[in-house]
Amino acid sequence: MNGFLRGSARPFALLAGALLGSCGGTQTAALPSGPAQAVEAPLASIASIGPEQNVIPRAQWDTQYVPDDHATFLASNGVANFWISGGTLKLGGGYTLAMSTKDFLHFVPRVKRNGAIVPVLGPNHPGSDAPDADYAGPGSVIPAGRDLLMIYHGENHTFGGVHYTDGTYYSSVLLARSHDGGLSWVREGAIITGMDPKPATPQRTAMGAGIPSAIVVGSYVYVTYTDWNLQYPDISYVARAPLSSGLQPGSWQKWYRGSFSQPGIGGKSTPVLDRPAPVAKTVWAANDDVSYNAYLHEYLDVFATAIGVYLATSHDLVHWQQRGVLFPYTDSQNTLRPGQTFYDYPTFLTPGEPNDRMTGRTGYLYYAKAPWTIKPHTMYRRAVTLH
Repeated sequence: MNGFLRGSARPFALLAGALLGSCGGTQTAALPSGPAQAVEAPLASIASIGPEQNVIPRAQWDTQYVPDDHATFLASNGVANFWISGGTLKLGGGYTLAMSTKDFLHFVPRVKRNGAIVPVLGPNHPGSDAPDADYAGPGSVIPAGRDLLMIYHGENHTFGGVHYTDGTYYSSVLLARSHDGGLSWVREGAIITGMDPKPATPQRTAMGAGIPSAIVVGSYVYVTYTDWNLQYPDISYVARAPLSSGLQPGSWQKWYRGSFSQPGIGGKSTPVLDRPAPVAKTVWAANDDVSYNAYLHEYLDVFATAIGVYLATSHDLVHWQQRGVLFPYTDSQNTLRPGQTFYDYPTFLTPGEPNDRMTGRTGYLYYAKAPWTIKPHTMYRRAVTLH
């Protein structure tokens, strides 16, 4: 699979005949009839953002398409172990790469052979019925006793016996377990699927549920994700499972009409975060990065739209308030032409925190960038100070 052309990179993309629609705590108060749309706040009222740095140059350790989803880390004794979606020049895209860093700027592979990075998880038999047959990338990594659990994005590119190579896919959110600190993973199955079942013939480029960002709140794990369906534009949803369940398939419930009441596999779901105004320009609100922000004393969602990276805050992970644009793009991702600048997959991280689920006033916005269709994307960052 060519990771640069993934449908999730441009979640608005539809096949002919499909149309876009118009569209803390553990509380489960009633959700309004639809997520509130907010007037964009001025940039200066949200944060200051610094100059751009290329963190992982293209082809370093044979890498490409880095990052290709949400980035996740666990830190201990001054070292942060990262799991990042991406690929290699030899293998292509769709893999989980394990890296470590002491300063959040200089990364090194945790598994390497002949100078090239070696993925720790990847596609599960392309052409098969496996939900991660063609792609397996984080997501979020959460400690579970002596093990680690990874909630990850999986893709299957085969519809009705036809294997698509143009980025068309059906995605699912899956679970994997590691017994060795994240250097190898055992797949444990799908935990969240889209509202629309996988069709025999694709109705749009991207379908299903994916790009998960997890956070632990009390006795639950909450996952915010994108559902690519035919009822709504591409916006954000949430599901949760009790920690006591081990997050296993069948233990997840989606937020639906005011409560967590629908099964994670195939259940209905009510969106929790809509597109910022003006929706004709932002087009989608997807690829969420959710953390608890100690400076704001709220949950923080850093998410992508067609025209920039935006911020929203919440007290309960289901009622979100739009805060405005953090990083406006130079080119609209909805109308990219070859050579224009592609941006996606934002993650806001604060060095010094124990994991990506906790952030502070300062940190770095990591994201993917490339000249569209010319070169595979690679990782950049900008320093951020919240106001």
